[in-house]
Amino acid sequence: MGMKQVIKSLDAFPRAEEHLLQKTQSGALVSIIGLVIMATLFVHELGYYLTTYTVHHMAVDLKRGETLPIHINMTFPSLPCDVLNVDAIDMSGKHEVDLDTNIWKLRLNSHGDVIENKIYLQGFDESTENTIKKVKEAITRGEGCRVYGVLDVQRVAGNFHLSVHGLNIYVAQTIFDGSKNVNVSHVI
Repeated sequence: MGMKQVIKSLDAFPRAEEHLLQKTQSGALVSIIGLVIMATLFVHELGYYLTTYTVHHMAVDLKRGETLPIHINMTFPSLPCDVLNVDAIDMSGKHEVDLDTNIWKLRLNSHGDVIENKIYLQGFDESTENTIKKVKEAITRGEGCRVYGVLDVQRVAGNFHLSVHGLNIYVAQTIFDGSKNVNVSHVI
């Protein structure tokens, strides 16, 4: 058997025998119907492929009593840790002021490096006069504060904020020499 014969034996579509090649109207009808079905399927599949479907799915959150953790990591290069407070309020009426659970503050120098390795906890342990003196010295040295941690909040609408409003207005004006001198620029 020659090479030509081997190649011919691999033909998947050999010619039909002569008696099977007769043209009839029913054969033509089957061919036309087949072509129409193939063309319809092709156009339909092409349209399906080119079309984008947006599916909106909404469901009620059934997890009651669970909290949603919000991870924060903010650096305030020009505000000492003594004046920063973290507060949270939600639609259920829960208002938490000066949060310190799972929230930590690190004192930073003017270059952004940690001044001391111990964690600086929120809250004033000293009298107001000592606090004013301490904060003014920190501002003079260019100290900042890094606030980081996890806030566990209810699964309802609400907000949290970091601010200096925990200070008495007179204390804040004494520390910053007026409200125009408060620099709350930050990096998130």
